[in-house]
Amino acid sequence: MKKFDIEKELTIESIRTYLRFILDGTFGKDGRLPATFICFGREKPTIVHAPHLPDEATKDKFVGDFRLFCTAEDALAAASLMEVWMSPPDGQDLRPSEHPDRREFVIVSIELPGNRGEISLYPIIREGKAKPRLGPPQTFSEPNQGRLSQFLPAKPPTEGERIIADALLKRNGRMFYPNPAQWN
Repeated sequence: MKKFDIEKELTIESIRTYLRFILDGTFGKDGRLPATFICFGREKPTIVHAPHLPDEATKDKFVGDFRLFCTAEDALAAASLMEVWMSPPDGQDLRPSEHPDRREFVIVSIELPGNRGEISLYPIIREGKAKPRLGPPQTFSEPNQGRLSQFLPAKPPTEGERIIADALLKRNGRMFYPNPAQWN
């Protein structure tokens, strides 16, 4: 039996296929998507669902923990999938979730080493009482920016940095036990 070599098999195309499988299995089944983060470590990919993130401080702690997790796992790539609202700029200074002309999307962000990556926006289509579905994506060949990005370390972590990151995660106790994902 041939041994799976994640470094050779992990390409942007294989990540896209894997993430589409997750989208079809969650949004496609339930019509909703919990905020999902995936660390493609050298050993295996691991899926982490974000708990309710009610405020900016909680978001910052979660993202900091996920960055530590990517360091501890010596991640080769990272991804995030979540529902977002977007609205046109109109000078009202309304949050997108409060804007009357808001649009709903699922944003899929893939992050690769060297600050490379891509973003795909899947429009959420709601028609009557039918379960929501996703429309065809619009993909941008650029990395995501902002708080929910830049999960990978700037350079490959040393063994010591990986051990320290793992110890910090265990010590702070905020990171729930991630579920290993199957890579096929």
